Amino acid sequence: GELIQIGGGFRIPDIMKQAGCQLVEVGTTNITELSDYKNAITPNTALILSAHRSNFYMRGFTQSPTLQQLSALKNDAIMLVKDLGSGNLIFNNEDNVAQALKFADLVCFSGDKLLGACQAGIIAGKKELIAKLKKDPLMRIVRVDKITYFIIQEVLLKYANNQHSALMAWSFMKQDLQTIDKKIKKLFKKLKNEVKPHIHRINSKTAFGGGAMPDKVLPDYGIAIAIDGKKATDIATHMVSQPVPIIGYIQNDVFTINFRTIPDDDIGSVADAINSLVL
Repeated sequence: GELIQIGGGFRIPDIMKQAGCQLVEVGTTNITELSDYKNAITPNTALILSAHRSNFYMRGFTQSPTLQQLSALKNDAIMLVKDLGSGNLIFNNEDNVAQALKFADLVCFSGDKLLGACQAGIIAGKKELIAKLKKDPLMRIVRVDKITYFIIQEVLLKYANNQHSALMAWSFMKQDLQTIDKKIKKLFKKLKNEVKPHIHRINSKTAFGGGAMPDKVLPDYGIAIAIDGKKATDIATHMVSQPVPIIGYIQNDVFTINFRTIPDDDIGSVADAINSLVL
């Protein structure tokens, strides 16, 4: 269940092929045992890769070895690499970066999503392996700029000083429903009277960390916009074309906005965009 495809059509097998690696799949879709890995290891084996199911989950009759169990298969010729997908520094489980680093030689994760910084790819792990990666000619091509380093540094300092709740991603995720409800009430106060009948407050759910933890959702409130004579796609196009683009989604042919991730300062812009729908 780890032969994954992420957003944009990027597939683990294709990435490995381009890297010149021979990828050997082990186990089955739902059941993979430690013995499957042991039986697949040959003198040509250089790396064991474990990939986090960052955009889907499996339930029912499933089983797979833990990262700790896989670490028992490492030796001087075989390293263990964990692709976490997202930089979870808070939840204390196997998908936590610090926990993964206890067993894996290298751990890969995103700079955005749960970490809450900018879009970037981060590789952490053993000092000697990181040093080798830094010397690879490819590093010159994929290296990031100083602004990216600065953003990531500032975000990591928030974690180091136990101030991660101040990061926008975590402030959104930790909002209670009462706070979200207040934002929707503030929006309705700014809407024109002729617009209000077309706006409906709804109960909704929000993916945790942009889908980084697909089996965990947060309760949310939102609004659904339904106007006679206007398609949901037309409303979506209108909203995203505003001076401050408003990005929602279409559910059951209705344009919807979840309010957990709407900053309080942007409610006026949301109201302006909605008011301009009915002229």
